[in-house]
Amino acid sequence: IVSSGDLVQRFEAVWTPKQWELHLQAGKVTDSAYRLAWEFIASQIRSRGETTESAVAQLIETHFRDHDMVTDSTPIVAVNAHSGDPHYSTGDAPIREGDFVLIDQWAKCNCEDGVYSDLTRTGFVGTTVPAKYRQVFDIVARARDAAIAAVKEAFAANQPLRGCDVDDVCRGVIEEAGYG
Repeated sequence: IVSSGDLVQRFEAVWTPKQWELHLQAGKVTDSAYRLAWEFIASQIRSRGETTESAVAQLIETHFRDHDMVTDSTPIVAVNAHSGDPHYSTGDAPIREGDFVLIDQWAKCNCEDGVYSDLTRTGFVGTTVPAKYRQVFDIVARARDAAIAAVKEAFAANQPLRGCDVDDVCRGVIEEAGYG
């Protein structure tokens, strides 16, 4: 028995030029939703002292609808410990100054052949990011950069590369930093 994963990937994960263009369009909308979300969080903290995960998620969903984008579920807005819970279900937890916030959002153009743009970003609500957050961010950025380098090297050398191989490169950097 041999896995059909590579065969399925070749026929199911190859985009047409139209799909690539639709993905880029979706990326612009999902990217712009972050600016709105972070500005909303900041303005709510300044004026009211807090906001909620669900209020931020609703803002993002409205932004998607306003740009004729669709999604299959509510964006994940996760504060503090919720940010480490994989596929956390956004709730009404308050977001206040000093909090760590993760926003994971995805949407696609509302048309045939639309392809999702799926982005995840984190932010700190405050004026100075704690050293521990900067340290962990730097580790994750190094892992990302190592993965990109591995893909570029394999491509340049015409070497096969599986997703699990790229994952191993990322995990290696994170494990080496003591976060395995």
